[in-house]
Amino acid sequence: MFDDGQVKINLICPDGVPDLIWAEGMKRNVVRRPMQIVTEQRPSFLDRWRQIHG
Repeated sequence: MFDDGQVKINLICPDGVPDLIWAEGMKRNVVRRPMQIVTEQRPSFLDRWRQIHG
């Protein structure tokens, strides 16, 4: 789906928009898709993170 690479995305940013920390092994145009998914699903990801970590 996203090549064979990885991305690290910060969910909690001062401006409220997810921030790409790094991308490895992925073309720039391919990184857009995981960024889009994280932006759309950010509230769910943060809720789940809080359930796990308190």
